Amino acid sequence: MEGQINSKEQCGICVRLLAKIFDRFDEIAQKYIVTLKYVQVYNQRVDDLLSGQKGVIVQSLADGSCNHVKEVRITSVAGFIEVYENASRLRTTAANQVHAQSSRSH
Repeated sequence: MEGQINSKEQCGICVRLLAKIFDRFDEIAQKYIVTLKYVQVYNQRVDDLLSGQKGVIVQSLADGSCNHVKEVRITSVAGFIEVYENASRLRTTAANQVHAQSSRSH
């Protein structure tokens, strides 16, 4: 899903989608707020990758979002990449039979 995150040609779906979203906002000259929450479910535990907090107790809300995790405002694709790369360093990864490094959280 992430591909080569800093490469316009090799980036994954998240970066491509955000680029389209921000381009569309510019086209219609409309202001919107884009926010990001980034969690990992690993070994029955939820970790908030934006705050670094492990073992978060998350509650789903009626609008499909969740509380008790950090939320940051994203204003550009570059801003997303910076936040995503920093948070991704906190992901738990391990080798499996196919990949040398896998999040194993899917």
